[in-house]
Amino acid sequence: NFMHRFTASDAPERKVSNTPTFTVAAGLPLRTLVGTHYATNSTLAPRYPNEWEFFARNQPLSQDAGFPLDVAGQVAYNLSADGVDGELSVARRQGPLRLIAAGRVLSDPFKEGNPRLAAAGGATLRLGRWWAVAADVASLVDREEGEEVAWSAGLHVALPQTPHTLSLQATNTYTTTLQGVSRGGAEVRYGVGF
Repeated sequence: NFMHRFTASDAPERKVSNTPTFTVAAGLPLRTLVGTHYATNSTLAPRYPNEWEFFARNQPLSQDAGFPLDVAGQVAYNLSADGVDGELSVARRQGPLRLIAAGRVLSDPFKEGNPRLAAAGGATLRLGRWWAVAADVASLVDREEGEEVAWSAGLHVALPQTPHTLSLQATNTYTTTLQGVSRGGAEVRYGVGF
């Protein structure tokens, strides 16, 4: 998976900067996924621009298997934050609408020894076989002054005759790691995911 987010500086320079995140992962038996996120331009930790997150995800309960909800968990190690992060999510699909809620425990990238908690929620609405719109919001539970609520909204397109999807989006987050999607910034970034 390749996620690219762009910002442009003010006139007269109008410098375009990007924040790409690459995801490389492999599916394992029992609805398990292991992989890594690599962001080449992260702002999570000062003077540490390359953010690596190694993760394992598992979905023990799935609506497709007859359960009333999708339940999933993720454990990750983030090199920039130098610590372990985790997420527990629940989701429910009802017709073309899918709602999701998540709770996260995040290690402290500033080495103050205080783990942070975050809450997130979102929705995806399918507009037929090939199109969907999605939006989500996340926030650190104990946000401090200057810390923004994270948000994103996007249009998702399934590319016919391929296993691929394309996402056009707007967001105020930097990367797609657990740390990155829990922290908003002041700038709106526009991006594409493939």
